[in-house]
Amino acid sequence: MTISNSNVNIYKILNLGLIVSYFLAILINFYTITTFIFLTIAMALCIAMNQYMMKKRIPPVASWIYILFYFYFHSIFGCFTFLASPFYKNTGHLTIIYLKTFYINFFTFLFCISMHFLYCKTFKSSLQLTYKKPDRPRLNNLSLVLISLILIMYYFTKPFLLSITESFNIFFVPMACFIFFHIVRIYLIQPSFLFRSPFFYLISFLVVSMLGSRYTLFTLLLPVAMYFLYESLFKKNTLSINLINLIKTTVFTSIVVFYLNFSNFLKIRTFDMALQLVISKPSIFIQWGFGHLYYRTIEIYNQLSMIFMHYTDNIKNDYFYGLTYLKKGAFLFGVDPSALNTNTITAKLYQGYGYAMPGPIGDGYGNFGYFCIFIVPLITFPIIYYFEYKYFKFKTLKSGYLYLLGIGGLIFNASSIIHYLSFLFLGFLILSITTTFKFIFKSRKIIYTD
Repeated sequence: MTISNSNVNIYKILNLGLIVSYFLAILINFYTITTFIFLTIAMALCIAMNQYMMKKRIPPVASWIYILFYFYFHSIFGCFTFLASPFYKNTGHLTIIYLKTFYINFFTFLFCISMHFLYCKTFKSSLQLTYKKPDRPRLNNLSLVLISLILIMYYFTKPFLLSITESFNIFFVPMACFIFFHIVRIYLIQPSFLFRSPFFYLISFLVVSMLGSRYTLFTLLLPVAMYFLYESLFKKNTLSINLINLIKTTVFTSIVVFYLNFSNFLKIRTFDMALQLVISKPSIFIQWGFGHLYYRTIEIYNQLSMIFMHYTDNIKNDYFYGLTYLKKGAFLFGVDPSALNTNTITAKLYQGYGYAMPGPIGDGYGNFGYFCIFIVPLITFPIIYYFEYKYFKFKTLKSGYLYLLGIGGLIFNASSIIHYLSFLFLGFLILSITTTFKFIFKSRKIIYTD
């Protein structure tokens, strides 16, 4: 068998990553026997869930990736390694609140994985890999041209818009994802046609323009990458991926990680100065750079959650009782909306300014206390499960778009529930607009046939 024909099972790769990271974490830190036992239990449950889904031929659905990356790696694993970090050792007086955060993370994870097991067991026949030829909807040029013009206008007015509020990024992502998904579908159906489409070059321009915003870049690229993976698995009707594609993905991921590391140096230096520093002192780039990148990618979410929990318990001395999820209508309750912005509250306590999300668990604790262990998953997962079920059962482009739209923010940016709901609302709005224009302007010019 040649390497181009070799296949690797996705779940075996995930299990290998879980085992290797687990032993590395133990070598780095062994804080208490209790945290070690809880980490071991969580890792074993993740492997057991991977084995169950592999046995039932259920692909790595986005809801499971969300649990695996946020509720395990970001929350439990990240909190475990953070206990050995220099920052934690220098702030020993916060030991109780750090351990409290770890235990809340663990029990939330237990509830989430229990929900997911019941979900997979109940709907396994719909989630299993069975190839079904997708429907053949038609999409005219006007819909994509309209969205493209809005994106281009956004690009040129972005500095002004972001000077007003950073929330304009929320409007940008659903529209860009809409084009991304269609570009991916064009490639899957007619690869040769892709390079003849003007939208391929438009999307390339948008990707390059987003390199300065890691948040926007990942929020856009992750859903499209997952959609590409699912469509490939459906077509092959297997849980395995080609080894060559795995190598390509690894190389691409390494380049992205290198860029993310390098971007940390760009924050306080010019490009030339940062490049000169990296070349002259590679040890700084490797030791401090990647250590800081790990902190900013994994551990920081626990620190931000802890900060907001500390604010709730010791500064506000009360919970928000769900008002932060309804802050746009807070005036109806006689509450100042700015007092409900958990991101600015956390940022002021963390670094004195800016914008920092406490994550679903930290945000949930600020609203419901220990009941966040149950309330946060019960709000989030039924919505994800609904669109996931629709996509895997009917495999339509629209259901896939809504299903994956906000997943990137949840997994890599620890977005709050309100951000996820905002993405879904705007996604519905964009689909409604394009459907309306398609109905009014019955163009015969078809970009592709699905």
